Amino acid sequence: MPRKPLIELSEAKHILCSVTVAAVNLGVTQRALQDWINNHDFPIDKSRVDFKNLIAARNDTLQTGKAAMSDSARKLKAEADYKSEKAKQEEMVTLQMMGDLIPQEQVKDALEMEYLDIRQKLLQLPEEAKARIYTISPEVAQDCSEVVADAVSGCLERLAEGGNSDSQKDVGEKPKRHYKKRKTGVPAPAAGNGK
Repeated sequence: MPRKPLIELSEAKHILCSVTVAAVNLGVTQRALQDWINNHDFPIDKSRVDFKNLIAARNDTLQTGKAAMSDSARKLKAEADYKSEKAKQEEMVTLQMMGDLIPQEQVKDALEMEYLDIRQKLLQLPEEAKARIYTISPEVAQDCSEVVADAVSGCLERLAEGGNSDSQKDVGEKPKRHYKKRKTGVPAPAAGNGK
């Protein structure tokens, strides 16, 4: 006796397939789909299901399940979400206390102070160059000061614009993993030829 194909078309041009094939295509286990079919009295014809009707029936039950969520269920879900967010915040505070995580404001303030310091030092360069070169040649000192001032202003303009975009990476992306405590005392790799 010839074997039946895994997938057939009905007269209405609907796909008829086994529960196993339907489960694979829906991304669920065969047992889970069989339980859903039994619980919802979905019709099976000769161990085949109408895939289009199955999808429509499953979508209908999902939509009615969302709408039928009671007030107490919504309250429980909101409480669970709140507790989950609170646990994440407590984890961040713990990591800050351990020194593995630095608050964003502290990093921002430190960077601003560092950039202000760099800016001040760059703005002093033309006068420092002029003072050093003046002892050698007073005529050349003014020209050198102007050249250095132009270079410094160009650098500061590039910094104000954001620098070279080719060398920059996205800053402030959300980390993909949870923070982990740094390991201390990890030995450095031995120098040599790798044997």
